[in-house]
Amino acid sequence: MDREDFKWGPDNLNLGENTQFGAAVAAIGDINRDGYQDIAVGAPYYKGTEGNRGAVFIFNGGPNGLSRDHSQILYATSSLTDHDGPIIGFGHAIASKFSATERHITDLAVGAFQNDTVFIYRSKELIRLTVSKFEFSSRMDLLNKNCSRYGENLSCVTLEVCLHYEVDLDMGWLNKEREFQVQIEADSRKQRLMFESGTRNDTIKMILSPNDNRCVTLTLFAKENAGDIISSYPITYDVSFINDTGDMATWTHDVKLKDTKDLSIEVDCTDPIPENCLADIDLVANTKSNFTLSSSTNLKVEFVIHNKGEHAFNTKLKIDSKGDLMYSGQASATWKNNEWDDSIVSCSLGRGKKAQITCTLADIFPTNETLRVILSMSPSERFGKNYENHADYFEVIAIVTSTSKFTRPDEAETKFQIPIIVPDQLDLT
Repeated sequence: MDREDFKWGPDNLNLGENTQFGAAVAAIGDINRDGYQDIAVGAPYYKGTEGNRGAVFIFNGGPNGLSRDHSQILYATSSLTDHDGPIIGFGHAIASKFSATERHITDLAVGAFQNDTVFIYRSKELIRLTVSKFEFSSRMDLLNKNCSRYGENLSCVTLEVCLHYEVDLDMGWLNKEREFQVQIEADSRKQRLMFESGTRNDTIKMILSPNDNRCVTLTLFAKENAGDIISSYPITYDVSFINDTGDMATWTHDVKLKDTKDLSIEVDCTDPIPENCLADIDLVANTKSNFTLSSSTNLKVEFVIHNKGEHAFNTKLKIDSKGDLMYSGQASATWKNNEWDDSIVSCSLGRGKKAQITCTLADIFPTNETLRVILSMSPSERFGKNYENHADYFEVIAIVTSTSKFTRPDEAETKFQIPIIVPDQLDLT
């Protein structure tokens, strides 16, 4: 055996000099119930506080042998005894693998011979709570409004959460019902998902007896037109006690109290990731009217968007007129030739002298669908101050964007002109 592979000492632990680290070494069994044996190492002249001397270091075993880092230190403390003065030589002797009570778990005895004192440390009983199941019924299909919530049809999935509760002993004070709670939270950066309550948080409470496995099923709904980027949605759980176990119990080392699992989106593309869908977008702009100077009538443009490829996710229409046109607050859209609906599209004007108009279209633009958008615009204040030096038309560039890929990106962009008509009676000089 290589001595360097099996070394703990004052240099490694920064103990100081003459601590007599290693004066006592005891195999103390598997105190953290991970299946590996642990040891206790005494340093009877470790310099503590208030003149106390001595410490015992606990090292846990593992699949690669004993850990180089201690998991716990037991210090000499005069407050633990009725003895007057400091404790000297704590850790000179260590005894283990016995139970000081009828709990049938390993306790630890540490001797401080110069004080004629033995300290008994009782092991804590261990609770193992496993989230045995945290599963969604399916991917979230945002095109399938298969659930009803207060009369509104929404997309949904169910989430099944199961807890399994164990203790390490067949008998003992822990062998009783105990209440746990699981706090569940949908991604706080996104607003699409909600539980039945209408919030993105929910709390489950369960009363479990040892060896119980119980499950609760929740429903997660997806809001329409949430305005966030469609991708997988991280769902986080956090498990805790409701009634505290006190100092006599703790979680086992392998309890995973907090974790996150992604809720995937039903994509219906060759690749299951929305960003890798291959959409094929055609964009055509039709000017509905010319613009006449001094007229109070807004000009309208119809945009016809057709997708011949796979679904396009998070689609937007962006209009750049070099800051000459602004959004007048009116936009309407229709799928194919259905009724016009103002709620399908949402537009806004950016900031700056040459701000773009950005219209949020469909969260999911389905394959073989056509969307017609009529947008109302008016000249900007910038244009009004300089119209005598302007060209005979507004020059506009429109482009459809998406987080998905386009097979023909050039076809998703169009350039067009809107003529500016100057009435005969209007003098620009």
